Amino acid sequence: MGDGNTLNFWKDLWISDLVPLIHHALLHVPIDPVVRVNDMVSADGSWDWSQLQNLVSSHAIEAILNIVPPSPLLEPDRYCCLVLGGFIWQG
Repeated sequence: MGDGNTLNFWKDLWISDLVPLIHHALLHVPIDPVVRVNDMVSADGSWDWSQLQNLVSSHAIEAILNIVPPSPLLEPDRYCCLVLGGFIWQG
């Protein structure tokens, strides 16, 4: 992950240990299909935990905690393909 501007928060495979976060959404959460990973970063550059706690499971939050948040100082996101159990995920 780079700046987080192009990675879809729900649908892209941006957490290596998890399937896309759409599968970890809390049941009562309406899914915004265009939210990007960088939308989950607070003004100080850290993960916006107040948002995350209301969107995804505690298991997903633990995985996100181990990732450095995207930053506009980083290069643009790059996509790669990964084969998991016969399926190709792009993220």
